Amino acid sequence: MLKKKVENIFPHVRVRGEISGYRGPHTSGHSYFSLKDDKAKIEVVIWRNMMKKLQDLPENGMETIVFGKISTYPYSSKYQLIIESIKPAGVGKLMLLLEERRQKLQAQGLFDHTRKKKLPKIPEIIGVVSSPSGAVIHDIVHRISHRFSSHILLWPARVQGETSSSEIAKAVSGFNNLSKKGKIPRPDIIIIARGGGSLEDLWSFNEEILIRAVYESNLPVISAVGHETDWTLIDHVADKRAATPTAAAELAVPLKTELENIISSLTTRMKYALSRILYFLSQKLEITKRNIPQKNQLLSLAYRRYDEATLRVSQTFIKKIRYSKNDFYEFSKQFFIDSLISRCLQDKNYNLLVAAQSLPPLILIHLKQNYHHFSQALIRQPLLTIISNKKKRFEDVKHLLKILSFQTIMQRGFALILSSNKKPIKKASDIIRGEPFIIKFLDGEIQVISKS
Repeated sequence: MLKKKVENIFPHVRVRGEISGYRGPHTSGHSYFSLKDDKAKIEVVIWRNMMKKLQDLPENGMETIVFGKISTYPYSSKYQLIIESIKPAGVGKLMLLLEERRQKLQAQGLFDHTRKKKLPKIPEIIGVVSSPSGAVIHDIVHRISHRFSSHILLWPARVQGETSSSEIAKAVSGFNNLSKKGKIPRPDIIIIARGGGSLEDLWSFNEEILIRAVYESNLPVISAVGHETDWTLIDHVADKRAATPTAAAELAVPLKTELENIISSLTTRMKYALSRILYFLSQKLEITKRNIPQKNQLLSLAYRRYDEATLRVSQTFIKKIRYSKNDFYEFSKQFFIDSLISRCLQDKNYNLLVAAQSLPPLILIHLKQNYHHFSQALIRQPLLTIISNKKKRFEDVKHLLKILSFQTIMQRGFALILSSNKKPIKKASDIIRGEPFIIKFLDGEIQVISKS
C-alpha cells in the first residue's frame, strides 16, 4: 500500500547526483547502483528493457541528471529510484579529486613504468595484505595451493575506513623491513587485495600515503583491488595489476603442471641434443683414431733403445758392485778380530825375540819349546778377556739405556707431553691457554688445546 502511495505521489521526478557503485549490468540484465551528493544517497535501478534504450550509459563518478519515478523496496525498507533516462551533468567531486591526485603523482614519476620491478618466477614466500576475515584471503590461499604450493604470510589490515590506508602502508613497510633469515622471513612478493566496492569503499587505495609506500617498496607488489572494472591509484603504482584477488594469485605463482611439462620438454630436447653431439664426436673420434699410428709403430725404436740402454746400465752396475765388493772385502780384512790378534801376536813375538836374544841359552831353549803356551797365556788370552769385558760393558749400557728410555716408561701407562714444536713440556705452567700441544702415547699421539 505504501509502495502504491509513494508511486502515485511522485510519478515522475528529476534527480541530480553522482553515480557510485556501478558494476555494469547484472546477469539478469538489470543494473543497480547509487546516486549521491554531499548530503544524501539513494539507491537506483535500471530495468533490462530500459538499459537497451539509454543513449548515455552510467559510469562511476559521473555527475548525472536522471529522470524516473520513486518506489520502495519492501525487503530492505528502502526508497529506490527507477530510472527511465540519464543525462550527463558533469564530473563528480571524488572523480575530480582522484584525477587531480593522479596527475600530481604521475608528474612526480610515481607511475613511471621504467621503475617497475619484475615478479619472481617461483617465489618461496608470498606476503598478503588484506582482511583476515574476508573471502579474499581464502580465495588467494586456495588458488596458490592449487597452482604451486608456496608459503603465505598474512599481514592483517583493514581494507576500508579512515585508518585502512595507513594500516596497509605500514604492512607494506613491515614486509620490507623483515630479514630474509629472520624468525619471520621476508617474503619475495607482496599482494595487496580486497573485494569489490563503490568508489567510496575503495577510496583508501587512492590515498597518497599508501601510494608512496608501494612506490618505496623494495619488494615487487601486485595490486588486486575490486573487480575488473574497478581502478584505483594503487593499480598505477604497483608493479603488476590483477583484475581480481584470484588473478593476483595466478600472477604470483606459476602452474606446477606447466612447469613440469616445460621441464619434461626441455629434458627431452637436451637428451636429443646430447645424443646428437655424442654421435658427431664419436664419428670424429673414429676418424682421428684411424689416422693415428699404432702404439707399436711409434714406440718400437724407443723400446729398442731403452732395452739396449738398460742392458748397458745393468752390466756396468754389476761390474761396479763386484769391484766395490772386492775392495770393501780387502779393506775390511784388516779389521777382523783374528787379524787384529794376529798382528798383536806378531808384534809381541817380535818383542819377545828381541828380548830373548839377551837371555841365557838354556832359558832361550826352554822358551822356544813352550812358545805356544806362553803366547796363549801372555797375549791371546788377555786380549780375548778385554774384548769380552768390553762386550759385556756394551750390553750393560744398552740395557741401562733401554730401562731409562721414555718408551719403556710409557709401557707402564705414562704419556709424554710435547709442545707444538715437539719439545717436552715439564711443568703445567708451560702450557699456554688456547695453544695446541701434543700428548704422545705408546701407540700414537693426539693434539689437544688447553681451555683453562
